[in-house]
Amino acid sequence: MVRWRGGPVAGWLLKGVAAGAVVLLVAAVLFLNILFPFKYTGSVEAYSKQYNVDSRLVYAVIWTESKFDKNAVSRAGAVGLMQLLPSTAEWCAEKVGEEYNRQRLYEADYNIKLGTYYLSYLIRKYGENDAITAYNAGERNLSRWAGEVRFKETEEYIKRVWLAKRVYEFKSK
Repeated sequence: MVRWRGGPVAGWLLKGVAAGAVVLLVAAVLFLNILFPFKYTGSVEAYSKQYNVDSRLVYAVIWTESKFDKNAVSRAGAVGLMQLLPSTAEWCAEKVGEEYNRQRLYEADYNIKLGTYYLSYLIRKYGENDAITAYNAGERNLSRWAGEVRFKETEEYIKRVWLAKRVYEFKSK
């Protein structure tokens, strides 16, 4: 065993640096848990499995769309955790054999079920990358853009979703 001969002050300093590093690590983990929570895990995990979508992507979409606020409403009229337009939610409800109810879009489980189904539909149709673009900008815009995103808002949205997904992948290891 190699012994460091820096003296008592150096040993104290080394212990302080190590303790500081531990404090910073704990603070970083707490910060990530506050900023990127795992909420509604029962619904996210169940519907991710049912519709074959990576649950960390679902968490990332929820985080990006509403920051886990089940009462969120956008300027465009998208509602709930996954910010579904009522027309999209109605279409999804029909596809999954669920009775459509606009007020239920504020219910976490209902919103996550329909939103995860919609995300799975887009992934099957376009692949994961373009699905995220279509989720934000719509299928019509995705088709018109021919691979080149033309809305700054959508470009930023895509970056936020992939960043959040990476954080959720890191947290789930």
